Amino acid sequence: LIAPERMSADEQQRVTKERDSEARAALLRAAALAPDDPDVLWLVASQCGGGGECLAVQQALLAAEPANAAVWLREMGWARMRGDPAASQTAFQHAAAASGYDTHRSATDAMMRHGYAEVPMPAVCLHPDVPKAAALWRSQTGMPAPVGELGVLDHALGLANMNKMMAVPAYIDIRQQCGPTTDHPMLPEKYAACRRVMTWMADGETLIELAVSLDAMVRLTADAPDAAQWRERYRQNRWLVQQQSDIAFHALLRPEDYADGEVPALQAMLEAVDRWPPPADWLPEDEDSRSLILTGRPPAEKKRN
Repeated sequence: LIAPERMSADEQQRVTKERDSEARAALLRAAALAPDDPDVLWLVASQCGGGGECLAVQQALLAAEPANAAVWLREMGWARMRGDPAASQTAFQHAAAASGYDTHRSATDAMMRHGYAEVPMPAVCLHPDVPKAAALWRSQTGMPAPVGELGVLDHALGLANMNKMMAVPAYIDIRQQCGPTTDHPMLPEKYAACRRVMTWMADGETLIELAVSLDAMVRLTADAPDAAQWRERYRQNRWLVQQQSDIAFHALLRPEDYADGEVPALQAMLEAVDRWPPPADWLPEDEDSRSLILTGRPPAEKKRN
C-alpha cells in the first residue's frame, strides 16, 4: 500500500472516490438486508448521500418512524438539498407533532461491538516499534497516554465516534425556522412548535444539539416564566464546551464511554473530577454568551434582525 502523502493529487482523489463508492454500496446493501431495522435505516439514510437509492432509504426511514422528531429534522435538510422548500416545511410540522426524539446514538457502537469484539490485534500493530512511535507522537503533540491498553474494538469505536460526529446535521434548517427576530414577532402556533422541537433537541446527546437548541430556547423564552431555567442550562452547556476543549480531558475517557452519548460521557467525567456542575458564579468570556445568560438576549448592538 502507498501512504497517502506519497500519492499524487489525482491518485488521492481516485482512491477517495473508490472508498466512498465502496462505503455507499455497503450502506445500501445493509439497508437491503435489513429493511425493517430502524437503526440500520437511520445509519444508511444519514450517511448515504444523494441519488435515487439514497432517497428511497430516507423515505423508508420516515415511513418506519413517523413519530420520531429526529428523522423529520433530517428530512428538513434532505428536502433543502432536493430544492423542495414545501417538503421542508411539512417536515417541520411533522417534527413539531412528533411524540419522541431518537437519534439512534448507540446504534453504531452496538454494531461495532458485535463486529469487532473478538477480532485480535493485527500482527503489525504488535511490533515493538509501534508503542515507541506512539510515545514520540504524544511527546510532539502533547496528547496524554490512553487509559489502559487499547485494542481493535477501541479503535473501531473511536472511528465510530468520529463518524457519528461527522454525520450530525448542521441544524441550519430548524435554526432558520425558529430564530426569533425583532421585526417579525413569531405567531403563537409557530412559537409553540419551535418550543416543542427545541425542547426535544435540548434532551439530545451531542454538544451541537444542545448548542443549537439551548441558544434558541434562551431567545424564545426571554420573557417567559421558565426563562431562568433555560439560561442556566445554556450556561452549563457553555461550561461543558469550554472544558471539552482541554486535550488532557479526553485522556480520561475510553471510546466505549461515548456509547450513551457525547454529553452524558463528558458530564460523568467532569463530575468524577469535581468539575460538574460549573461554579455558580462562572460566566463565559464572550460577550454574546454572557448577555444571553444574564438577559436572555444578545447585546443590543448585535441583536439578530
